[in-house]
Amino acid sequence: MGLALLKRRHIALAVVVLGLLGAAWWAVRTPPAPAYERFDEWLIAIDRVETRAFVEARRWAAADWPRMVEHLPRLAEHSDPRVRALCCELLAERPTAALQALLLARASDRDWRVRSAAYRALKQLGGAVEPLPMRDTPLAQRERAVLAWLQRQAPVAPGELCEVYAADRHLQFGQTLAERCAACHARSATHTLTDGADCASCHGAIAQQWADSSHAQSLSHLRLNTVDPASRQPVAWSWGERRGIACGVCHEAKSVAAPPQPGACRYEFEAQKVACATCHAAAEAQWRRWLTGRQPRRASWPPGAIDLERRGDRQTCTDCHMPDTPAGRAHHLTARRDPALLAGGVSLSLSTERDRTTRQLLVTLTNLAGHDYPTGTRRRALRVYAGFDAAKGTMAAELVPGRLPELDHVEGRSAALSPGERRVIRLPIPESAKHATVRLVYVRNRLLGEAEGLVLVERRLPLTRSPRLEDEFGGSD
Repeated sequence: MGLALLKRRHIALAVVVLGLLGAAWWAVRTPPAPAYERFDEWLIAIDRVETRAFVEARRWAAADWPRMVEHLPRLAEHSDPRVRALCCELLAERPTAALQALLLARASDRDWRVRSAAYRALKQLGGAVEPLPMRDTPLAQRERAVLAWLQRQAPVAPGELCEVYAADRHLQFGQTLAERCAACHARSATHTLTDGADCASCHGAIAQQWADSSHAQSLSHLRLNTVDPASRQPVAWSWGERRGIACGVCHEAKSVAAPPQPGACRYEFEAQKVACATCHAAAEAQWRRWLTGRQPRRASWPPGAIDLERRGDRQTCTDCHMPDTPAGRAHHLTARRDPALLAGGVSLSLSTERDRTTRQLLVTLTNLAGHDYPTGTRRRALRVYAGFDAAKGTMAAELVPGRLPELDHVEGRSAALSPGERRVIRLPIPESAKHATVRLVYVRNRLLGEAEGLVLVERRLPLTRSPRLEDEFGGSD
Protein backbone atom coordinates (compact mmCIF):
# COMPACT_ATOMS: atom_id res chain seq x y z
CA MET A 1 0.00 0.00 0.00
CA GLY A 2 2.69 2.47 1.05
CA LEU A 3 4.92 1.46 -1.84
CA ALA A 4 2.10 2.02 -4.35
CA LEU A 5 1.35 5.45 -2.91
CA LEU A 6 5.02 6.38 -3.15
CA LYS A 7 5.10 5.27 -6.80
CA ARG A 8 2.01 7.34 -7.60
CA ARG A 9 3.63 10.41 -6.01
CA HIS A 10 6.78 9.88 -8.02
CA ILE A 11 4.75 9.53 -11.19
CA ALA A 12 2.79 12.72 -10.41
CA LEU A 13 6.01 14.62 -9.71
CA ALA A 14 7.51 13.35 -12.95
CA VAL A 15 4.43 14.49 -14.87
CA VAL A 16 4.68 17.97 -13.33
CA VAL A 17 8.39 18.22 -14.11
CA LEU A 18 7.84 17.02 -17.68
CA GLY A 19 5.02 19.51 -18.06
CA LEU A 20 7.21 22.39 -16.91
CA LEU A 21 10.03 21.29 -19.19
CA GLY A 22 7.61 21.02 -22.09
CA ALA A 23 6.23 24.49 -21.44
CA ALA A 24 9.72 25.94 -21.29
CA TRP A 25 10.67 24.19 -24.52
CA TRP A 26 7.55 25.46 -26.23
CA ALA A 27 8.24 29.02 -25.06
CA VAL A 28 11.74 28.85 -26.53
CA ARG A 29 10.51 27.19 -29.69
CA THR A 30 7.76 29.72 -30.33
CA PRO A 31 8.66 33.12 -28.84
CA PRO A 32 5.77 35.53 -28.38
CA ALA A 33 5.01 37.75 -31.32
CA PRO A 34 6.44 41.26 -30.99
CA ALA A 35 3.96 43.80 -29.73
CA TYR A 36 5.33 46.45 -32.08
CA GLU A 37 6.13 45.77 -35.72
CA ARG A 38 8.04 49.01 -36.33
CA PHE A 39 10.50 51.04 -34.30
CA ASP A 40 8.25 54.10 -34.55
CA GLU A 41 5.44 52.15 -32.86
CA TRP A 42 7.76 51.18 -30.01
CA LEU A 43 8.91 54.78 -29.67
CA ILE A 44 5.33 55.99 -29.26
CA ALA A 45 4.67 53.24 -26.73
CA ILE A 46 7.72 54.05 -24.59
CA ASP A 47 6.69 57.71 -24.62
CA ARG A 48 3.37 56.57 -23.20
CA VAL A 49 5.21 54.41 -20.64
CA GLU A 50 3.50 51.21 -21.77
CA THR A 51 4.71 48.16 -19.83
CA ARG A 52 5.30 46.03 -22.94
CA ALA A 53 7.53 48.75 -24.40
CA PHE A 54 10.00 48.27 -21.54
CA VAL A 55 10.04 44.52 -22.18
CA GLU A 56 10.87 45.01 -25.86
CA ALA A 57 13.40 47.82 -25.44
CA ARG A 58 16.41 45.51 -25.60
CA ARG A 59 15.09 43.77 -28.70
CA TRP A 60 14.85 47.07 -30.53
CA ALA A 61 18.26 48.14 -29.23
CA ALA A 62 19.77 44.98 -30.69
CA ALA A 63 17.86 45.33 -33.96
CA ASP A 64 18.74 48.97 -34.69
CA TRP A 65 21.20 50.45 -32.20
CA PRO A 66 22.18 53.51 -34.35
CA ARG A 67 18.55 54.56 -34.53
CA MET A 68 18.08 53.93 -30.82
CA VAL A 69 21.09 56.16 -30.08
CA GLU A 70 19.46 58.94 -32.11
CA HIS A 71 16.47 59.01 -29.73
CA LEU A 72 18.20 58.33 -26.40
CA PRO A 73 19.07 62.01 -25.68
CA ARG A 74 15.38 62.92 -25.82
CA LEU A 75 14.19 59.88 -23.88
CA ALA A 76 16.84 60.55 -21.23
CA GLU A 77 14.92 63.72 -20.30
CA HIS A 78 11.52 61.98 -20.23
CA SER A 79 9.21 63.05 -17.40
CA ASP A 80 8.94 59.45 -16.12
CA PRO A 81 12.07 58.29 -14.25
CA ARG A 82 11.55 54.71 -15.42
CA VAL A 83 12.17 55.81 -19.02
CA ARG A 84 15.25 57.78 -17.99
CA ALA A 85 16.57 54.76 -16.09
CA LEU A 86 15.92 52.53 -19.10
CA CYS A 87 18.10 54.78 -21.28
CA CYS A 88 20.97 54.45 -18.83
CA GLU A 89 20.52 50.67 -18.58
CA LEU A 90 20.71 50.35 -22.37
CA LEU A 91 23.92 52.39 -22.37
CA ALA A 92 25.36 50.24 -19.59
CA GLU A 93 24.81 47.18 -21.80
CA ARG A 94 26.10 48.92 -24.94
CA PRO A 95 28.70 51.51 -23.83
CA THR A 96 28.63 54.45 -26.23
CA ALA A 97 31.33 57.05 -25.63
CA ALA A 98 29.46 59.64 -27.70
CA LEU A 99 26.75 59.79 -25.01
CA GLN A 100 29.00 60.36 -22.00
CA ALA A 101 27.56 63.84 -21.46
CA LEU A 102 24.06 62.39 -21.33
CA LEU A 103 25.11 59.98 -18.58
CA LEU A 104 26.82 62.73 -16.58
CA ALA A 105 23.53 64.61 -16.39
CA ARG A 106 21.58 61.50 -15.39
CA ALA A 107 24.12 60.79 -12.64
CA SER A 108 22.66 63.92 -11.01
CA ASP A 109 19.06 62.86 -11.54
CA ARG A 110 16.67 63.45 -8.65
CA ASP A 111 15.48 59.82 -8.85
CA TRP A 112 17.90 57.36 -7.23
CA ARG A 113 17.01 54.57 -9.70
CA VAL A 114 18.15 56.73 -12.62
CA ARG A 115 21.33 57.73 -10.81
CA SER A 116 22.24 54.11 -10.09
CA ALA A 117 21.72 53.10 -13.73
CA ALA A 118 23.77 56.09 -14.91
CA TYR A 119 26.66 55.25 -12.58
CA ARG A 120 26.68 51.66 -13.84
CA ALA A 121 26.88 52.93 -17.41
CA LEU A 122 29.68 55.38 -16.57
CA LYS A 123 31.57 52.51 -14.95
CA GLN A 124 31.36 50.55 -18.20
CA LEU A 125 32.69 53.55 -20.13
CA GLY A 126 35.82 54.11 -18.12
CA GLY A 127 36.49 52.89 -14.63
CA ALA A 128 34.50 52.79 -11.44
CA VAL A 129 32.54 55.73 -10.13
CA GLU A 130 32.76 55.58 -6.36
CA PRO A 131 30.82 55.66 -4.23
CA LEU A 132 27.81 54.35 -6.08
CA PRO A 133 24.80 56.49 -5.25
CA MET A 134 22.57 54.71 -2.81
CA ARG A 135 19.07 55.97 -2.24
CA ASP A 136 20.08 58.37 0.54
CA THR A 137 23.62 59.29 -0.52
CA PRO A 138 24.09 63.02 0.24
CA LEU A 139 23.97 65.32 -2.76
CA ALA A 140 27.45 66.80 -2.22
CA GLN A 141 28.97 63.31 -2.03
CA ARG A 142 27.30 62.29 -5.30
CA GLU A 143 28.52 65.42 -7.03
CA ARG A 144 32.09 64.94 -5.84
CA ALA A 145 32.02 61.42 -7.28
CA VAL A 146 30.79 62.75 -10.65
CA LEU A 147 33.46 65.46 -10.76
CA ALA A 148 36.17 62.96 -9.81
CA TRP A 149 35.12 60.72 -12.69
CA LEU A 150 35.07 63.74 -14.98
CA GLN A 151 38.58 64.68 -13.92
CA ARG A 152 39.85 61.18 -14.79
CA GLN A 153 38.02 60.72 -18.06
CA ALA A 154 37.53 64.30 -19.40
CA PRO A 155 34.54 63.31 -21.57
CA VAL A 156 33.61 66.96 -22.16
CA ALA A 157 35.59 70.18 -22.25
CA PRO A 158 35.45 72.21 -19.02
CA GLY A 159 33.33 74.87 -20.70
CA GLU A 160 30.77 72.23 -21.64
CA LEU A 161 30.08 71.17 -18.06
CA CYS A 162 27.35 73.77 -17.48
CA GLU A 163 25.68 72.86 -20.77
CA VAL A 164 25.41 69.25 -19.68
CA TYR A 165 23.02 70.40 -16.97
CA ALA A 166 21.36 73.35 -18.75
CA ALA A 167 17.56 73.47 -18.91
CA ASP A 168 17.13 69.97 -17.45
CA ARG A 169 14.25 69.93 -14.96
CA HIS A 170 14.92 66.42 -13.65
CA LEU A 171 18.29 67.09 -12.02
CA GLN A 172 19.14 67.67 -8.40
CA PHE A 173 21.79 70.37 -8.64
CA GLY A 174 23.93 71.36 -5.67
CA GLN A 175 26.58 73.78 -4.50
CA THR A 176 29.47 71.53 -5.55
CA LEU A 177 28.54 71.60 -9.22
CA ALA A 178 27.37 75.22 -9.02
CA GLU A 179 30.80 76.38 -7.89
CA ARG A 180 32.39 74.51 -10.78
CA CYS A 181 30.17 76.45 -13.21
CA ALA A 182 30.75 79.72 -11.37
CA ALA A 183 34.51 79.30 -11.86
CA CYS A 184 33.97 80.81 -15.32
CA HIS A 185 30.50 82.37 -15.20
CA ALA A 186 31.22 84.36 -12.04
CA ARG A 187 34.98 84.14 -11.80
CA SER A 188 36.48 85.87 -8.76
CA ALA A 189 39.50 88.13 -8.93
CA THR A 190 42.61 87.13 -7.03
CA HIS A 191 42.62 90.54 -5.39
CA THR A 192 39.21 91.84 -4.35
CA LEU A 193 40.15 95.46 -3.68
CA THR A 194 37.38 96.71 -5.95
CA ASP A 195 34.19 95.26 -7.39
CA GLY A 196 34.02 97.72 -10.25
CA ALA A 197 32.05 100.47 -8.53
CA ASP A 198 35.13 102.64 -8.25
CA CYS A 199 36.03 101.96 -11.89
CA ALA A 200 32.80 103.60 -13.07
CA SER A 201 33.64 106.87 -11.32
CA CYS A 202 36.44 107.48 -13.82
CA HIS A 203 35.59 105.12 -16.68
CA GLY A 204 31.84 105.62 -16.87
CA ALA A 205 31.36 104.85 -20.58
CA ILE A 206 33.47 101.73 -20.47
CA ALA A 207 31.79 100.57 -17.27
CA GLN A 208 28.38 100.96 -18.92
CA GLN A 209 29.51 99.02 -21.97
CA TRP A 210 30.72 96.24 -19.73
CA ALA A 211 27.54 96.25 -17.62
CA ASP A 212 25.50 95.68 -20.78
CA SER A 213 27.72 92.83 -22.00
CA SER A 214 26.94 89.15 -21.72
CA HIS A 215 30.08 88.62 -19.62
CA ALA A 216 28.87 91.00 -16.93
CA GLN A 217 25.56 89.08 -16.88
CA SER A 218 27.08 85.65 -17.45
CA LEU A 219 24.93 83.98 -14.78
CA SER A 220 21.65 85.31 -16.18
CA HIS A 221 21.59 82.89 -19.10
CA LEU A 222 22.99 79.90 -17.18
CA ARG A 223 19.66 78.16 -16.67
CA LEU A 224 20.14 75.48 -14.03
CA ASN A 225 17.49 73.70 -12.03
CA THR A 226 17.53 71.87 -8.75
CA VAL A 227 14.95 70.18 -6.52
CA ASP A 228 13.36 71.98 -3.59
CA PRO A 229 13.96 69.73 -0.55
CA ALA A 230 10.60 70.73 0.96
CA SER A 231 8.27 70.44 -2.04
CA ARG A 232 10.41 67.91 -4.00
CA GLN A 233 9.59 69.93 -7.11
CA PRO A 234 12.03 71.41 -9.66
CA VAL A 235 12.96 75.04 -9.06
CA ALA A 236 15.48 77.43 -10.64
CA TRP A 237 18.90 77.45 -9.03
CA SER A 238 19.58 80.74 -7.22
CA TRP A 239 22.97 82.45 -7.53
CA GLY A 240 22.22 84.98 -4.82
CA GLU A 241 23.82 88.38 -5.32
CA ARG A 242 26.26 87.23 -7.99
CA ARG A 243 25.57 88.39 -11.55
CA GLY A 244 28.67 87.68 -13.60
CA ILE A 245 32.27 88.70 -14.21
CA ALA A 246 33.47 91.97 -12.68
CA CYS A 247 36.22 94.36 -13.81
CA GLY A 248 38.72 92.96 -11.33
CA VAL A 249 38.85 89.57 -13.01
CA CYS A 250 40.81 90.93 -15.97
CA HIS A 251 42.16 94.10 -14.37
CA GLU A 252 43.53 92.85 -11.07
CA ALA A 253 44.30 95.62 -8.60
CA LYS A 254 47.10 94.52 -6.31
CA SER A 255 47.22 97.55 -4.05
CA VAL A 256 45.75 100.96 -3.29
CA ALA A 257 48.00 103.97 -3.04
CA ALA A 258 47.82 107.72 -3.16
CA PRO A 259 47.43 108.77 -6.81
CA PRO A 260 50.68 110.17 -8.29
CA GLN A 261 48.75 113.21 -9.48
CA PRO A 262 45.24 114.60 -9.02
CA GLY A 263 42.69 112.65 -11.01
CA ALA A 264 44.96 109.65 -11.57
CA CYS A 265 43.87 106.11 -10.69
CA ARG A 266 44.67 105.17 -7.12
CA TYR A 267 44.94 101.44 -7.90
CA GLU A 268 48.10 99.63 -8.91
CA PHE A 269 47.43 96.78 -11.35
CA GLU A 270 49.17 93.55 -12.09
CA ALA A 271 49.85 92.63 -15.66
CA GLN A 272 46.74 91.04 -17.15
CA LYS A 273 46.88 87.32 -16.39
CA VAL A 274 43.37 86.20 -17.27
CA ALA A 275 43.29 85.37 -20.98
CA CYS A 276 40.26 84.42 -23.07
CA ALA A 277 41.49 80.83 -23.05
CA THR A 278 40.92 80.62 -19.29
CA CYS A 279 37.24 79.99 -20.00
CA HIS A 280 37.22 79.59 -23.79
CA ALA A 281 39.95 76.99 -24.23
CA ALA A 282 38.25 75.25 -27.17
CA ALA A 283 37.80 78.49 -29.12
CA GLU A 284 41.41 79.44 -28.42
CA ALA A 285 42.58 76.11 -29.84
CA GLN A 286 40.45 76.72 -32.95
CA TRP A 287 41.99 80.18 -33.33
CA ARG A 288 45.51 78.73 -33.18
CA ARG A 289 44.62 76.37 -36.04
CA TRP A 290 43.28 79.38 -37.98
CA LEU A 291 46.60 81.21 -37.51
CA THR A 292 48.49 78.47 -39.38
CA GLY A 293 45.89 77.62 -42.03
CA ARG A 294 43.73 79.25 -44.68
CA GLN A 295 41.99 82.49 -43.66
CA PRO A 296 39.25 83.16 -46.23
CA ARG A 297 38.12 86.75 -46.67
CA ARG A 298 35.67 88.58 -48.92
CA ALA A 299 37.50 89.82 -52.00
CA SER A 300 37.21 93.41 -53.15
CA TRP A 301 36.49 92.25 -56.71
CA PRO A 302 34.43 90.75 -58.22
CA PRO A 303 31.48 91.38 -55.88
CA GLY A 304 30.63 88.34 -53.80
CA ALA A 305 33.93 86.57 -54.44
CA ILE A 306 35.86 84.91 -51.60
CA ASP A 307 39.65 84.84 -51.42
CA LEU A 308 40.16 81.29 -50.15
CA GLU A 309 43.96 81.30 -50.04
CA ARG A 310 44.60 84.31 -47.84
CA ARG A 311 47.06 83.65 -44.99
CA GLY A 312 49.21 85.52 -42.51
CA ASP A 313 46.49 87.36 -40.55
CA ARG A 314 47.55 87.69 -36.89
CA GLN A 315 44.35 89.12 -35.41
CA THR A 316 43.48 88.05 -31.87
CA CYS A 317 40.19 87.62 -30.03
CA THR A 318 40.04 91.25 -28.92
CA ASP A 319 40.51 92.60 -32.45
CA CYS A 320 37.05 91.31 -33.37
CA HIS A 321 35.26 91.17 -30.02
CA MET A 322 36.79 94.30 -28.41
CA PRO A 323 37.75 96.51 -31.37
CA ASP A 324 39.64 99.77 -30.99
CA THR A 325 37.57 102.95 -30.92
CA PRO A 326 38.56 106.63 -30.57
CA ALA A 327 37.80 106.29 -26.84
CA GLY A 328 39.86 103.13 -26.43
CA ARG A 329 38.98 99.45 -26.67
CA ALA A 330 35.25 98.75 -26.70
CA HIS A 331 34.04 96.68 -23.75
CA HIS A 332 30.74 95.47 -25.21
CA LEU A 333 32.30 92.04 -25.81
CA THR A 334 30.24 91.59 -28.96
CA ALA A 335 29.44 88.00 -29.87
CA ARG A 336 26.19 86.10 -30.43
CA ARG A 337 24.06 89.20 -29.68
CA ASP A 338 25.63 91.23 -32.50
CA PRO A 339 23.85 90.52 -35.84
CA ALA A 340 26.52 92.27 -37.92
CA LEU A 341 29.36 90.31 -36.32
CA LEU A 342 27.47 87.03 -36.75
CA ALA A 343 26.64 87.73 -40.39
CA GLY A 344 30.25 88.71 -41.10
CA GLY A 345 31.57 85.38 -39.90
CA VAL A 346 30.07 83.21 -42.67
CA SER A 347 29.60 83.49 -46.42
CA LEU A 348 26.66 82.01 -48.37
CA SER A 349 26.64 81.47 -52.15
CA LEU A 350 24.25 79.56 -54.39
CA SER A 351 24.77 77.78 -57.69
CA THR A 352 23.40 74.79 -59.56
CA GLU A 353 24.77 71.59 -61.00
CA ARG A 354 23.17 69.20 -63.45
CA ASP A 355 23.89 65.57 -64.14
CA ARG A 356 22.13 63.34 -66.68
CA THR A 357 18.89 63.06 -64.75
CA THR A 358 18.59 65.74 -62.07
CA ARG A 359 19.53 69.29 -61.11
CA GLN A 360 20.96 70.10 -57.72
CA LEU A 361 21.13 73.32 -55.76
CA LEU A 362 24.61 73.86 -54.33
CA VAL A 363 24.56 75.81 -51.05
CA THR A 364 28.15 76.83 -50.31
CA LEU A 365 29.11 77.98 -46.81
CA THR A 366 32.54 79.47 -46.06
CA ASN A 367 33.80 80.14 -42.55
CA LEU A 368 35.27 83.66 -42.37
CA ALA A 369 35.72 83.67 -38.57
CA GLY A 370 38.92 82.93 -36.68
CA HIS A 371 37.34 79.90 -34.99
CA ASP A 372 34.65 77.30 -35.64
CA TYR A 373 31.32 78.61 -36.89
CA PRO A 374 29.19 78.41 -34.90
CA THR A 375 31.45 78.11 -31.89
CA GLY A 376 30.65 77.84 -28.20
CA THR A 377 28.40 75.30 -26.58
CA ARG A 378 25.94 72.74 -27.87
CA ARG A 379 23.11 75.24 -27.45
CA ARG A 380 24.23 77.14 -30.55
CA ALA A 381 23.24 76.23 -34.08
CA LEU A 382 23.47 77.57 -37.64
CA ARG A 383 20.46 76.42 -39.64
CA VAL A 384 20.10 76.36 -43.41
CA TYR A 385 16.53 76.75 -44.69
CA ALA A 386 15.83 76.14 -48.38
CA GLY A 387 12.62 76.53 -50.39
CA PHE A 388 11.58 76.65 -54.02
CA ASP A 389 9.16 79.11 -55.62
CA ALA A 390 6.42 80.07 -53.14
CA ALA A 391 7.36 77.45 -50.55
CA LYS A 392 8.39 78.88 -47.18
CA GLY A 393 11.30 76.50 -46.96
CA THR A 394 12.32 73.71 -44.63
CA MET A 395 15.46 73.14 -42.63
CA ALA A 396 17.99 71.49 -44.93
CA ALA A 397 20.90 71.37 -42.49
CA GLU A 398 21.84 72.28 -38.94
CA LEU A 399 25.44 72.94 -37.93
CA VAL A 400 26.34 72.70 -34.25
CA PRO A 401 29.56 72.90 -32.24
CA GLY A 402 31.07 69.45 -32.62
CA ARG A 403 32.47 68.78 -29.15
CA LEU A 404 29.56 66.51 -28.20
CA PRO A 405 29.59 63.75 -30.83
CA GLU A 406 26.09 62.45 -30.05
CA LEU A 407 24.75 65.32 -32.14
CA ASP A 408 26.09 63.66 -35.28
CA HIS A 409 23.53 60.88 -35.01
CA VAL A 410 20.65 63.18 -35.97
CA GLU A 411 19.80 63.33 -39.66
CA GLY A 412 20.71 66.66 -41.23
CA ARG A 413 22.83 67.71 -38.26
CA SER A 414 26.57 68.07 -38.66
CA ALA A 415 29.57 69.60 -36.95
CA ALA A 416 30.31 73.30 -37.13
CA LEU A 417 32.47 74.74 -39.91
CA SER A 418 36.12 74.51 -38.89
CA PRO A 419 38.41 77.55 -39.36
CA GLY A 420 38.85 78.28 -43.05
CA GLU A 421 36.44 75.51 -44.13
CA ARG A 422 34.24 75.72 -47.21
CA ARG A 423 31.36 73.25 -47.24
CA VAL A 424 28.86 72.46 -50.00
CA ILE A 425 25.33 71.23 -49.21
CA ARG A 426 23.58 69.63 -52.18
CA LEU A 427 19.79 69.76 -52.48
CA PRO A 428 17.61 68.29 -55.28
CA ILE A 429 15.74 70.87 -57.38
CA PRO A 430 12.10 70.08 -58.30
CA GLU A 431 11.62 69.91 -62.08
CA SER A 432 9.19 72.84 -62.25
CA ALA A 433 11.04 75.14 -59.83
CA LYS A 434 11.72 78.66 -61.14
CA HIS A 435 13.75 80.03 -58.23
CA ALA A 436 15.33 78.92 -54.97
CA THR A 437 15.49 80.84 -51.69
CA VAL A 438 17.99 80.01 -48.94
CA ARG A 439 18.22 81.54 -45.45
CA LEU A 440 20.95 81.24 -42.85
CA VAL A 441 19.55 81.42 -39.32
CA TYR A 442 21.60 81.62 -36.14
CA VAL A 443 19.96 80.00 -33.10
CA ARG A 444 21.28 80.99 -29.68
CA ASN A 445 19.66 78.21 -27.68
CA ARG A 446 18.17 75.32 -29.63
CA LEU A 447 17.79 73.27 -26.41
CA LEU A 448 15.01 75.60 -25.25
CA GLY A 449 13.08 75.05 -28.46
CA GLU A 450 14.00 78.36 -30.09
CA ALA A 451 12.21 78.14 -33.43
CA GLU A 452 12.95 81.36 -35.31
CA GLY A 453 16.43 82.53 -34.43
CA LEU A 454 18.23 85.43 -36.09
CA VAL A 455 18.21 85.59 -39.91
CA LEU A 456 21.78 86.37 -40.95
CA VAL A 457 21.37 86.39 -44.71
CA GLU A 458 18.78 85.41 -47.33
CA ARG A 459 19.60 84.69 -50.98
CA ARG A 460 17.32 84.10 -53.97
CA LEU A 461 18.56 82.32 -57.08
CA PRO A 462 16.59 82.24 -60.37
CA LEU A 463 16.60 78.77 -61.89
CA THR A 464 15.49 79.64 -65.42
CA ARG A 465 18.91 80.66 -66.76
CA SER A 466 21.53 78.28 -67.99
CA PRO A 467 23.63 76.63 -65.28
CA ARG A 468 26.65 78.71 -66.29
CA LEU A 469 24.78 81.99 -65.83
CA GLU A 470 23.35 80.78 -62.53
CA ASP A 471 26.84 80.00 -61.29
CA GLU A 472 28.14 83.43 -62.33
CA PHE A 473 25.29 85.65 -61.20
CA GLY A 474 23.34 83.58 -58.68
CA GLY A 475 22.89 84.84 -55.11
CA SER A 476 26.29 85.21 -53.55
CA ASP A 477 27.47 87.54 -50.83
